[in-house]
Amino acid sequence: MKKIWVYCFILALLTGCSYGMETIIDAPGVVLKDPHYAGHVKKMENLERRYLQKEINYAEYLEEKKRLEETYIREVREREDEMESFR
Repeated sequence: MKKIWVYCFILALLTGCSYGMETIIDAPGVVLKDPHYAGHVKKMENLERRYLQKEINYAEYLEEKKRLEETYIREVREREDEMESFR
């Protein structure tokens, strides 16, 4: 009889712990946030919006997109190098 209660308790505990996991799986951005990456995404979305609203042409869009990506990659490498120097 005690074993049944122990199993029920463990089952209830596991069910309760996994209840909130669906939000983490569906929206991982809720838990993990990188302000540097979020800023990059916001700039890219703004650029795409400008292109879709025909404020810039396709060549300008590609040029600006390439520049933003290169800037982001360079900044990430600089951050990683800086973090490596602390090890």
